Amino acid sequence: MSYAIVKSIKIDKKNKKVYVTSTSNNVYPKIYRKWENTYLTEIFKESDIISVIKEILYDYYSGNFQPGNQNIYSTSLFLLDRKKYNWENSSNFTEEELKEVLYTNYLTIKSEPKGEFIVYIPDENVYVTRFTARRAYTTRHKEYARVYSKKSTAELLIQKYKKGALVILDKNEKFKTT
Repeated sequence: MSYAIVKSIKIDKKNKKVYVTSTSNNVYPKIYRKWENTYLTEIFKESDIISVIKEILYDYYSGNFQPGNQNIYSTSLFLLDRKKYNWENSSNFTEEELKEVLYTNYLTIKSEPKGEFIVYIPDENVYVTRFTARRAYTTRHKEYARVYSKKSTAELLIQKYKKGALVILDKNEKFKTT
């Protein structure tokens, strides 16, 4: 089954159109192109921007969209209660209920203030440069640490990484031992 690897989504409020920059997962080489998503544009013309955002979130949840770059839509899926909202329990909730929960998560991420946050591992006295599925790459130099604009993004990555204590610091603060 194919899906779209999405690099960006632009919602044009003035013309009521939705543009997606994406490529297909089963095509090589990966060439991203910007195109008007007529389905989402139609929803936007018939309804409002909230309905469009809910539909985008549902497309990420259902697997039709996969993140090429981490974005607010894919990040909001991390907050979803996977035990309650999974495919095996799909008879326990409606599509509208799921969209409402996804939209609430989206608003939570969007309303969070921006800053500069880094991840520190005090046991090893190192900073994280990036996370992968299996490990965290680190450096001893704070200036090379990966900077996250939202604290929740760093917290979500920490949840996946289960080794030792990880601390989220503001980029300009020092780690203090107690």
